[in-house]
Amino acid sequence: MLSFLRFIRGFYRIKISGYSPERFFNLCRINGIILWDIVPVEDYFECRIRRGDYKKIDAFVAVGDFANSGTENQMRKFKEIVEKNLKPETQYALTMASHEYHSEGVEAAHEKFARVFDTPVDQHRIINGFHFISITCSQSCNFHADKIAFAAKELKKAREADPKKPIFVFQHPHITDTVYGSMLWGEDELYATYMDYPQIINFSGHSHAPINNPRSIHQKHFTSLGTGSLSYTELDEFDKYYGTVPPMKHNFAQFLIVEADKDGRVRIYPYDIFTDNFFPYIWEIDEPWNPESFKYTDDIRFNGERLKGEEKVYIVMNKPKGYVTTASDPHADKTVMDLLKGCPTRVFPVGRLDKNTTGVLMFTNDGEIAEKLTHPSYDKKKIYQVSLDSKLRKEDFDKILSGVELNDGMIAADELEYIEEDDHRKLGIEIHSGKNRIVRRIFESLGYEVKALDRVYFAGLTKKGLKRGEWRYLSEGETNLLKMGAYL
Repeated sequence: MLSFLRFIRGFYRIKISGYSPERFFNLCRINGIILWDIVPVEDYFECRIRRGDYKKIDAFVAVGDFANSGTENQMRKFKEIVEKNLKPETQYALTMASHEYHSEGVEAAHEKFARVFDTPVDQHRIINGFHFISITCSQSCNFHADKIAFAAKELKKAREADPKKPIFVFQHPHITDTVYGSMLWGEDELYATYMDYPQIINFSGHSHAPINNPRSIHQKHFTSLGTGSLSYTELDEFDKYYGTVPPMKHNFAQFLIVEADKDGRVRIYPYDIFTDNFFPYIWEIDEPWNPESFKYTDDIRFNGERLKGEEKVYIVMNKPKGYVTTASDPHADKTVMDLLKGCPTRVFPVGRLDKNTTGVLMFTNDGEIAEKLTHPSYDKKKIYQVSLDSKLRKEDFDKILSGVELNDGMIAADELEYIEEDDHRKLGIEIHSGKNRIVRRIFESLGYEVKALDRVYFAGLTKKGLKRGEWRYLSEGETNLLKMGAYL
């Protein structure tokens, strides 16, 4: 951390190429700009230049896990180090992550963060005319409905201010199926919101994946970047040596320098502190608002040929109660991935079922299919069986069908019926909405407690033949229907 801060207040290593570098050296001398450690390298020169002679750093941003145990002392020490080593004109924006929660609970952790850093946990600030939006995840690195609503509201404001400017968005976990490390350490709750904003340049960490990998930048609906780590590195499961990371993984510190000009062009320079060098490439985003201009994707090629990705796999599970739906959660005793130990392929859950919700859950490594099944615009039905703590009143039955006002808008069920005519505590509900905890929230808004919730239908799939905790691969016919979208 100190090395990083000293770097950004100290100097840059630059490369000088092109016609007549001597002219550049002379201009620097005439203008009092000091260059040192000038080294000729093939057809260019490398040297160092003082930061003050290069340009000022407008902002320093960290995407979480800056206080290892989340104590107030650690946070204050971090703040002291940052403020001591940054120039007064450099602003800093911090995003809370799992390590900042410590053990005192969500509200107390948020209050502590706001008190120490004198800023809200979710931020939208404008720095030099550019919008910086930081979104705090939960202790388990998820994003609940209030965070999704915050993101949607602030992104809309930023786009209305200037639709052709990049919007810099910061969060701790990656967006699933984007950058290197996101398959294992990603979350997908914000994806549907981000899809409508191609000008987003999203920065995330959590995986500690090294950024000297072409998959550390990803573009499809928007641009995603892994930020690396200033501590230790981790590797994708299939990149590990005999199942482990290299023994020198703590000799690792990387970060990104980001430049943006008045026309909205963005240049990103990855840097390695231990080697004291920029990486031999620059990520260039000339038109962040225009997906047609995107040049970095998961279409990785070698000698002009597309590298074949891993075989697409599709799985359905009958999820039991007590398992968290996530690819990885250090705070959870059990995740649904624990039930897939026999699957040799990396897959991730499509959508989410609450810890206490059971039933149909799909897994895949096919990002395109996952997107179609989770984005609200695709409007696919889901069927749940609900058990309530008391009989559903007739007026509430009618209200659920006509529409219930929730904190994020009106919602109505497509179908609602009693499973048994003589037991009005058990119902079947059909709904198209993909909003977080939507079924529970409908009934809770009317004063009922949901005692049990079981999803029995999703994307044309049922749990037929599967006991709780069991899973199976989809048949060829089911896979074809899934790809064609030939289901309700």
